[in-house]
Amino acid sequence: MKLFAPSYYNSFRCIGKECTKNCCIGWEIDVDDDTLNKYRELGGELGERIRQSIYKDGGGAHLKLCNGERCAHLRADNLCSLIIELGEEMIPEICREHPRFYNVYDGVCEVGVGLACPTAAKLITSANDYRPYEIGKIDIREAEEIGAELNACRAYFGAVCDFGKKASLFDTVVFADYHARVTLSDLLFDCLTRPDADEKITADAFSPCAADSTEYAYENGEARSAAALFSELEMLDSGYGEALCEAIEYGEREGEKAREFFAEFKGEFSALFHYFIYRHLLNGALDGGAHAVIKFAAISAYSILSLAQKSGKGIADEATDFSRNVEYSDTNVSSILEKAVAEEVGIGFILRILKPSDNC
Repeated sequence: MKLFAPSYYNSFRCIGKECTKNCCIGWEIDVDDDTLNKYRELGGELGERIRQSIYKDGGGAHLKLCNGERCAHLRADNLCSLIIELGEEMIPEICREHPRFYNVYDGVCEVGVGLACPTAAKLITSANDYRPYEIGKIDIREAEEIGAELNACRAYFGAVCDFGKKASLFDTVVFADYHARVTLSDLLFDCLTRPDADEKITADAFSPCAADSTEYAYENGEARSAAALFSELEMLDSGYGEALCEAIEYGEREGEKAREFFAEFKGEFSALFHYFIYRHLLNGALDGGAHAVIKFAAISAYSILSLAQKSGKGIADEATDFSRNVEYSDTNVSSILEKAVAEEVGIGFILRILKPSDNC
């Protein structure tokens, strides 16, 4: 099937022992069945040592974590002994693929790299081109037959990218928010009821005029409601949830100071906003939450910049921490999207920050 990826994808390279947040430390490392079979057939002392490093529970097989929550095969110099002794083909699939993610539907595979990896986060936050391009073919099992919905989402994402090249951050978020609620929902409904609808879906279906005519009223308590989306999630780092909720409300309190920070780093905000849409739009739209994905993208990008402003750390570093604590878990993301739909959380507080103060 055709393989699509953002322009920065092929620039990604694992930096191994130089990584500041090694993915072999602190993460549960699953061992897939194919790799497990390879380990069962491996002879000698090495084979026995590898088999002793594996434990099983209700969730399958995993590599044991040792002192400091380090993978049993992570050497003192932070290099993988399995790769050095046996080659990359003998490590678990999750290790070979991290931090890549795949969205596979109807003859198309879209791949990207996730923010949980600091090297990927630097690529993403410095990107100025977000649209996925065809980069080749891939032999992979198709997940579902949903070509019409995929075409609608890809046309929508392309329209957001195009609009973002000529509009302010404020206008881009308004554009995306408006069309997620109106046009995209209508198109997806058409896709489900008219088999030939996907042939008529193009980026031209999304008019930029709608954003200009849409007013967004700011209401007190919006930041607090947005912060509540992230409450009760399972976080990896102790205290991260509290710090995140505080950062979300921090920008609202700071007013002009926050606005100046966002204006300075508008490129990073835009890159993050597009990343979250690209990664989560299709699954969210299929669950009836296209609008919720736009809220999630806007709130997540806003939260990362607010954390950076408050902590003084780099935006890419904060993006990695956010992804590791929030986005790493499909359960977390699903919970946020469900709450965003059910509670009708507003993003007016974000738009106030993105919009120049003389236009408020």
